[in-house]
Amino acid sequence: MSPLTQAEPVSRPRVELQPLAYTMDQAALVCGRTKKQLYRDLAAGLLRTYKHGRRRMVTVEELQRHVARLAKGGTR
Repeated sequence: MSPLTQAEPVSRPRVELQPLAYTMDQAALVCGRTKKQLYRDLAAGLLRTYKHGRRRMVTVEELQRHVARLAKGGTR
């Protein structure tokens, strides 16, 4: 047999992917608020989101900014 048929499987390093944006359900879970609260904040102009197809998404940076503002005593 040739060495190519006897080769051991190549092990690849495991890569942990970090999301760049969350759906509103995911964002609510991650930040400990309800989806309804996030939509209220969106309507009040306190949270910026974008649409991807039919899904409303919030970037990780925007969610971190929003939570930091809330932690400092912002509204709601």
